[in-house]
Parts: sequence; structure tokens; C-alpha cells
Amino acid sequence: MDNPTVTKMGMQFYAGVPLVDSNGYALGTLCVFDRKPRKLIEDQKSTLLLLSKQIMKLFELNKSNLQLNQTKLLLEERNDTLKQFAGLVSHDLKSPLANITSLSRLLKDEYIEKFDPQGLEYLNYIEESSDHLRDYIDGMLLFYKSDELVDEQQTEVSLNSIFDDIEEMLFVDHSVFKYDKTDSNIFVNKPALTQILLNLVGNALKYNQKETPEVEVRFSQNDAFYTFSVIDNGNGIDERDQELIFEIFKTIDEKDRHGKKGSGIGLATVKNLVTKLGGTIHVTSEKGVGSTFTFTVKKL
Repeated sequence: MDNPTVTKMGMQFYAGVPLVDSNGYALGTLCVFDRKPRKLIEDQKSTLLLLSKQIMKLFELNKSNLQLNQTKLLLEERNDTLKQFAGLVSHDLKSPLANITSLSRLLKDEYIEKFDPQGLEYLNYIEESSDHLRDYIDGMLLFYKSDELVDEQQTEVSLNSIFDDIEEMLFVDHSVFKYDKTDSNIFVNKPALTQILLNLVGNALKYNQKETPEVEVRFSQNDAFYTFSVIDNGNGIDERDQELIFEIFKTIDEKDRHGKKGSGIGLATVKNLVTKLGGTIHVTSEKGVGSTFTFTVKKL
């Protein structure tokens, strides 16, 4: 009777529905009132109830968005810190690693006659371990810098110019690189695409014990995607390992043609780049015959 809406505004009718959150707490009320007596029909009551539930969904959605934005900002800050840390660590580690490798080679060159076979084996192991750790650091840096590659603007590029660059960087006389010489101009993020192809083609050459390693890249497109297939005649991958190889730090027990084990970072970087370019990647393979890595890049 003494509520201001009655005494000052002349309220004669009131209907309210509690606004209840997912934990069962009533946070407020959705209400209607009038200056003359009224009576709600069942449809009007149902409508008020539906409106109250819709309002709570909007409140909770807004809360979730705020929490997601806060989490996103926190993750971005941590990611920036991690990138800075990775850069510092790489600089501080790669220099002494290079010194270890250089000293190992110097010892072998200058004092090879004074070492017995076991001593030479130890030196080779030190050099191999240093090289493996350096490759690991390089892979980690590339993985964390992959976001920067994706940030590059898309431009129109000649597909064959990318293939020519890859051939110049990776191929030597004893290996074969095939691709369709009919050139195509595509609108794509060139640095990211080049890095994906460099990793896949480089792996196809490294994990290949054949006398003449062969790699072929095929290209096609439709209205929505560019599609690339990297086909090799290499060692092949067991079916049980074909999904595992795209997870970071996951490796299979196989050494490359130089006797080195992979770091488990390269293909994770490839998948990360492909995903951020709006595409997918998968592999089909047969042991002793070869592998085909097929990935897509979304057109924008």
C-alpha cells in the first residue's frame, strides 16, 4: 500500500516473474503494472515467463562474453610473454650450442689421430645432440611465430614462383621435384603458404631412404578452397601414427636419411598454419611406398 508506485503513480495492477539464474538465484523481476485493475490470461502469463527466461539467457550470454574477453586478454598477454621468452632463450642457447658443435668438429679435425674409436663416437654424439637441440629450438620459434605469418596480408602471387623458390632451397642433383608447369595466379598469404610447403616438401626429402627421392606437388581449386597435395616416394607412415604426427612434441621412432630424429614440432606448425588459414590437412600413407599430405586453404 505504501509503495511509491502506488502512492505516487497510482498503480492498481502488478504482475511479476522472478529472473532466476542457472544456479537458482533470483536476481530481479520482470514486471508489468497499470493504473487500473487488470487480469492476465494464460497466454499473457506464458509470455511473461518466456520473456523472463529469454532475459536471463541474454544476461548469462553477456556474462559469458565478458569472461571470454577477459580470458582472451589474459591468453594474449601470456602468449606475448611466451614469445619474448622464446626469443631470449633461443638467443642465449643457440650461441653456446654453435660453440659446442664447432669445438667438437675442431677436436675431430685437429686431434683425430689421438682419439680411439670410442672417443670419436663420444664426439659424434655431442655434435649430434647439439644439432638436434638447435633444430628443436628453431622449430619452437617457428611454431610460436606462426601467428605472425598468418597476420600477413593476402596478395596475388604466381604459384610457380613459390615452387621455384622451394626447388632452389631444398632440391639437389639426386632428388626430383615435380609440379605442373602451367602457371596459376592465386590470391593467398604467401609467407604462410610457403612455410607450409617448405615443411612438407622438406620432410618428404628427409624421411626418404630411396636412392632417388621424388616429391610431387599437385594443385587444384574450387569456389571456396585451394587444394594442395604433396606426394612422395619415401618411407611411409604407419596408419596408427598418421593422426599422432600432427600433435606438437609427438614423434614416431624413425630417423631421417641423415640419422636424426624429428622434434615433433614441424607438422604441428603446419597444422596450426593450415587451420588459421581456414583449411584442413590429412595424410594417406603406406609403409615403404610413400605418403600424400593434402591440405586446403580457404579463399577470401
